[in-house]
Amino acid sequence: MTCGFWRSWVWSWLRESVDRSGPGFPEAIRQLFGKAGDMKNTAEKVAALKALLAGLKNVLVAFSGGVDSAFLLAVAKEAVGDRARAVTAVSPTYSPHEVEAARRMADRLGVPLEILETDEFNDERFVANSAERCYWCKQELFGKLVRKAAAWGAVVVD
Repeated sequence: MTCGFWRSWVWSWLRESVDRSGPGFPEAIRQLFGKAGDMKNTAEKVAALKALLAGLKNVLVAFSGGVDSAFLLAVAKEAVGDRARAVTAVSPTYSPHEVEAARRMADRLGVPLEILETDEFNDERFVANSAERCYWCKQELFGKLVRKAAAWGAVVVD
């Protein structure tokens, strides 16, 4: 349910554009990324991720039910227990099969799943079906996720 272009763009931007040495960037994130070319082993990266998540009051995972978000949700559940929740978007752009798969995976992980209805088809920029359609879809999704997280005192992770 996530757009590969969007995820690739965000990941590239984080790796290339963010000043990872600045005081506003948490130490746990620097530990996850390391220095350019510094590949830490998987166990160290997972431990750093758990430490980052454990420091948060509540965690709301943007959950598609795919491998990436299932991994993140499992680690969040380990790190914060019942303070982790999953949210899956529902709209005509998402297959009902994807939503049901997300529901089954959240159940297997023992994390409550909330359904969030999105309205990207009400945005003319999305409907134009340009190369930026993933951006407009994600703007709709994350706008609603951030509002939901704020109401719960949580941080959205994706």
